Amino acid sequence: MSAHQILYLDDERLTAYRFSRDTPRTHRFDTSPEGLRDFAGYLRAHRHGRFSLLANLAEEEFRIAVIPALRGHDRASVLARRLAQAYPGTPFAGSQSLGHERTRRREERVLLAALAAPARIAPWLACLDAAGAAVAGIHTLPFLGPRLLARLRIRDAHCLLFTLQDDSLRESYIAHGRLVFSRRVPLAADDAPIALVATESAALHRYLIDRRLLAEDAALRIVAVVHPRHLPASADDAPATALTCVSTDECAHRTGCAAPADDRIDALYARLALSGRPTLQFAPAALRHGDRCRRLQHTLRLAAATTLAAGIALGGQQLAAATALSQTADRLRSETQAMQQRLAERGTPPPLRPEIRAARQRIVDRHATLQRTNASPAAFYGDLGRILGQSPAIRIDTLDWQAATPEHPDESAILHGTLAAADETASAAGFAGFLAALDASPTLAARIEHPPRPERHAAGGDARPATFVLHLSRQVPP
Repeated sequence: MSAHQILYLDDERLTAYRFSRDTPRTHRFDTSPEGLRDFAGYLRAHRHGRFSLLANLAEEEFRIAVIPALRGHDRASVLARRLAQAYPGTPFAGSQSLGHERTRRREERVLLAALAAPARIAPWLACLDAAGAAVAGIHTLPFLGPRLLARLRIRDAHCLLFTLQDDSLRESYIAHGRLVFSRRVPLAADDAPIALVATESAALHRYLIDRRLLAEDAALRIVAVVHPRHLPASADDAPATALTCVSTDECAHRTGCAAPADDRIDALYARLALSGRPTLQFAPAALRHGDRCRRLQHTLRLAAATTLAAGIALGGQQLAAATALSQTADRLRSETQAMQQRLAERGTPPPLRPEIRAARQRIVDRHATLQRTNASPAAFYGDLGRILGQSPAIRIDTLDWQAATPEHPDESAILHGTLAAADETASAAGFAGFLAALDASPTLAARIEHPPRPERHAAGGDARPATFVLHLSRQVPP
């Protein structure tokens, strides 16, 4: 199956990530018409690939909702209604459970999220649709934050995660391994990462308390991912805020990606998006239909290849067994002839012992069984093919061939066919000619199971080609 690529979209550009081992290969396209044309050309060169869109946009909204504790279709219906009410202007919305209320067991807290500016994504999706590329999904960067903390083995109940990517600082509040809130802050060229994180963490902490998303007495861990050159040299250099700094080199090692040259970890997030399915899918089911079809085709091809390999292996074993048995039979036959010759020279042969006679009979029976199981439909198909070559109006839909057995010494097949003539008169003539050719064949015999009968559409009434079923048999020569 073709390589899976991550299309990382921010406010300024779209970057296509392909990974060779741990090294990312990138192609960048700006949001101008020229950039869209370049992206369309890139898709034409990779039209057989799979693409997932990873968005890091400011126009992303989060809401906390409380719904009844439901399951299955009822829960899905309630969530779909809540999303339609909360975000009526975008199709890119989804939900994630935050757990059940401890004080009210019959209610569930749910995070509703949406990309509120679909026009920012629409041009890129139009290029993907025009190129016939498979869209595996649309995801957002904040929902990869819990996966990054898991890779870093940070399992605190309440965490503030700060990461730098493209030209922004992403601030995410993660509780019990689930995203609760996130926002994107633009970066200035002269911003010092540690100082900016210290300032923003205090403001975000107060905001979460005011919104009642975090209790004032809750133990909170603040994690910032920065380049090693920005790590505090000592405890005295660290800001007053309780802050845990993680180097980008450590993150790269944990995610299986090459270390970035600066504080920006866009490539690391792209690698995380490839390592597993994100927790929230923003792409509608219709947008992912092509990708599902391609994956199904790939699965069927693998199953067919596996079945073919197993059949070839089994056939090889049967052929080896038949060859060995034939060699044993030839050896026994030559030994028997030699024994008969010696006995003829000596006079009346002594009778064979019962165990030797039984062993010889078992070998003969086994040889006959193998000869029957190695039957091939080649002769049957050859006789039928010559007749079909003279009957252009007959189209074969399915043919179920059965080998000859001791109970049924003739080969047989059930033939499902269609009359491809232009009208009913021509169809009847073609079918009659086909039956006449079968009757004239010295090897084949036909019996009509279902005569030709045209089918009609339920709505329009137009006639479809007539279908028929025949039982064919062929006498196997001894």
